[in-house]
Amino acid sequence: MLRSLKNLARYTIQSTDAEVGGVKDLLFDDASWKVRYVVAGTGSWLSGRRVLLSMAVFGEPHARDRLFPAEVSNSEIASSPSLDTDPPVSRQQEIDLHEHYRWLPYWRSARPKEGEAEAARRDPHLRAMRKVLGYRVHASDGEIGHVDDFIADDEDWTIRYLVVDTTNHWPGGEVLISPDWCEGFDWTSRKAILTVPRHKVKDSPEFRPDQPVNREVEERLYDYYGRPRYWAK
Repeated sequence: MLRSLKNLARYTIQSTDAEVGGVKDLLFDDASWKVRYVVAGTGSWLSGRRVLLSMAVFGEPHARDRLFPAEVSNSEIASSPSLDTDPPVSRQQEIDLHEHYRWLPYWRSARPKEGEAEAARRDPHLRAMRKVLGYRVHASDGEIGHVDDFIADDEDWTIRYLVVDTTNHWPGGEVLISPDWCEGFDWTSRKAILTVPRHKVKDSPEFRPDQPVNREVEERLYDYYGRPRYWAK
């Protein structure tokens, strides 16, 4: 199922013991476009401390109760390594975190080899969703809007779309853009650069946040852009 990450950030995390706290942010990998971690708030329970939890421990979000269940205990969370939850997060911090919870690492190598310590000191690919919201979006021939949300597949938490708000540039609303149609991000200038022209985005199918992004919506979008469908690969 495709879900809004901005909406998910309003959920409460449910551990195997009790409610832990709210989803404060989500960290995604800008190379693979996979959400890797939830930044979990703990409220007064741990004096407002924030911790990182791997997406691998989470089950299906419960929309009615706005609960996000996690297969992790409160005692594990309380004794987890202290981390700076704002990116960049170092690979060594990730290793310590995974060893504490006995999670399988999503990366191939384990501890950095000799001579790789500095390269592994920070992982430049992990980005905080809340920091990217509001980034200006540039088509191949000019600015068109800003990033308003991300849509991810809750099967593997791959981000499938950027939600781009275009209302400051022309009448309309929001549109969906696949990360595959992004040339890249300029992190210094806080902008995303697309490979499609302005007129193409302007006339693209409008995104309705009150309606689900289903396969019919996706097929219409990919047909419009004439791009190969990711689900047919």
